[in-house]
Amino acid sequence: MPLLLVGWVVQIFLIIHVVRTGRPTWWIWVLFAAPFIGGLAYFVVELLPGSRAERQVAKKGRDLVKSLNPDLDLRRRAQELAICGSVDNKRKLAEECLVRGMPQDAVELYASTLAGPHKNDPNLLFGLARAHFANGDAAAVERLLNQLEGEHPQFQREERQLLRARNATYGDDVPAALAQLAAVSQNYSGLEAAYRYGEYLLQVEQGRAVLQELIAKAKRFNIRHDEELYWVKQAKRLLSQSR
Repeated sequence: MPLLLVGWVVQIFLIIHVVRTGRPTWWIWVLFAAPFIGGLAYFVVELLPGSRAERQVAKKGRDLVKSLNPDLDLRRRAQELAICGSVDNKRKLAEECLVRGMPQDAVELYASTLAGPHKNDPNLLFGLARAHFANGDAAAVERLLNQLEGEHPQFQREERQLLRARNATYGDDVPAALAQLAAVSQNYSGLEAAYRYGEYLLQVEQGRAVLQELIAKAKRFNIRHDEELYWVKQAKRLLSQSR
């Protein structure tokens, strides 16, 4: 069978696939207008499992659902906990409470998990520390971080150091907090530490240079991870607000 004929057979198959699976109808025009390139694009975006484009489309869909029904995940986690009061379900609901700005609820849920065989679970201890930080309880955060340092010294060292530095900003010793944040931002593998440093600098003095360097670093290293791009977006937001 001639190569051109094979190509058109594939295109027809893809068009049928668009119609039968309910894909956007504009794909049909793409496939007609650019038979081979359009087919390749359709395969990468719609058919290739786990492709970056597919993940981005899926994420946009999830974001849209959340924007239309922001409490959906919270209710789902609560329902799961009502059905099964497991430690994992408590942890998931606690995380959702943190996302939804309900730190006291997160504290209570995390605290309820630290019993029996889970009493010294580092993930739960660190989750509770994060919840206390969100709730403004600096003393509880320090106590839990010290416990983690003693019992699980290798557990998420970067994240612990960043949380300790951020926790220092609750105190009155501004130079000490700045020194801790500066040190962490130099060694932290992602962009969040630099963002937190710049954020605090803007509260106590001028931190524009730190945030501008964060943005420049993301561009220089062509950073594309959604988790890191979040901090780039936040840095731009802070800079625009501080003008």
